[in-house]
Amino acid sequence: ILRGTLFRYLATSWRYGLFFAYPLVLILMCLLVALLAGNAFGGGMAGWLTGACAGGLLAWVFARKAHLLLMMDDWSFAARVAEGKHAVIEDVLKTFRSVLRNELNGTQDEILVVGHSLGCVYSVDALAAADLKNDRRISLLTTGSSLLKIALDKRAEWLREDVKKIVVAETKWLDVQALTDVISFYGSSPAAAAGLSSAKCLKTLKVRFRKMLLPASYAKGKFNLFRTHRQFVLAAEQPYFYSLHQ
Repeated sequence: ILRGTLFRYLATSWRYGLFFAYPLVLILMCLLVALLAGNAFGGGMAGWLTGACAGGLLAWVFARKAHLLLMMDDWSFAARVAEGKHAVIEDVLKTFRSVLRNELNGTQDEILVVGHSLGCVYSVDALAAADLKNDRRISLLTTGSSLLKIALDKRAEWLREDVKKIVVAETKWLDVQALTDVISFYGSSPAAAAGLSSAKCLKTLKVRFRKMLLPASYAKGKFNLFRTHRQFVLAAEQPYFYSLHQ
């Protein structure tokens, strides 16, 4: 928030801004319940203990039922990725770069690099590290992309440069988005990460999960943020123009 990343999220995709605020709202609710419970007992030691128990109990419920700890881990991980200083993450990125370089040195007719969610960061980084040279064999598919989650952080200059390299090389890039997925940046272009207003090689495709799933399946999962986010890489239950496995 202090670096202004939240406001860049809101300017790019207000839905994602709300997703960012989700764990913060849960934490504030825990503090508010703790304060109200403590005041109800008139303060003092009894008030402190009551407030701590009430707030702690609600935090436990949120951790079990509302993904609070997962969300906090997610933000911690994203911050380390943006910094570019995490040894384990760097090892993963080096592995992806090495695999792609080996593929480029082969005789394949077509190479499709696919990334989902935060995996899009790895895909973009690996492509940018390769010697693209307008190689027409290579295409990039990003689905439910969290690329801007990292790239809109001021510290992630390296990732913004990666995006620019791919666009300058005119690598074919398709970004798949869905309105009901608040974990990705619906209605935005990955080119925005590099400060580019548009890129001819980059196309966006909007899909509707309601059309991919049977009514019962859609109704069951539409309020589960993470289940909805994963639908990009799950099988379609009825004929539709988008299916990752086809």
